[in-house]
Amino acid sequence: MIRMSFFTLVLLYFVLVLLGRPDEAAKLAAAQPDAAQARPSLLARADTAILTDDLLMQAVVRETPEPRVVPARLVPMPGPALRPAPEYRVKDDVVTPASPRIYAVQASRANVRGGQGTSHPVVGSLSRNEEVLVVADPGNGWVHVRVEGDGIDGWMAKRLLRPAS
Repeated sequence: MIRMSFFTLVLLYFVLVLLGRPDEAAKLAAAQPDAAQARPSLLARADTAILTDDLLMQAVVRETPEPRVVPARLVPMPGPALRPAPEYRVKDDVVTPASPRIYAVQASRANVRGGQGTSHPVVGSLSRNEEVLVVADPGNGWVHVRVEGDGIDGWMAKRLLRPAS
């Protein structure tokens, strides 16, 4: 099995060497004969200077033109437009006040929730007369609050708050 793989690779190598692509420099010279004659090649001056293989390769690389990259046209995806999930969606209905206001809790116990509504999980709980910073008030009965000392950040029912004095 190993012998057969080896002979197959050797045969493939010889086929590629004998029938491989023509030299890129010959193709370039055939395509642009005036440009090749107008600019003296570094390879033509190799007899007057001692060039190592690295310098010779750098000369060949410098003389070949840069390939042009054409950007592909983007085709819109078929189907409905993609929208972010609700937890990552930018809330357009949130109105941020000009200056954050401080409110106090007027209920004996109030829950701070992860979103607008009682269906969202409770992220914290506040007791009477605790002060909160109202970050946003969209006007739908819920306000976005932040408690500085505890690090609680969430939503509360506005009816449970009163302006701090």
